[in-house]
Amino acid sequence: MTAIVLFQVNLLRFHAGCVFNIVKDCSKQFKTLNMLFFRAD
Repeated sequence: MTAIVLFQVNLLRFHAGCVFNIVKDCSKQFKTLNMLFFRAD
């Protein structure tokens, strides 16, 4: 459970930074994070 909460906090932080900096390949990085998360679950 703790890992999931930490992941969500990191995801929010990542997403906020992504939107703030207007990163072009944000969705690609998000998919990579998603894959890593579900593999670790």
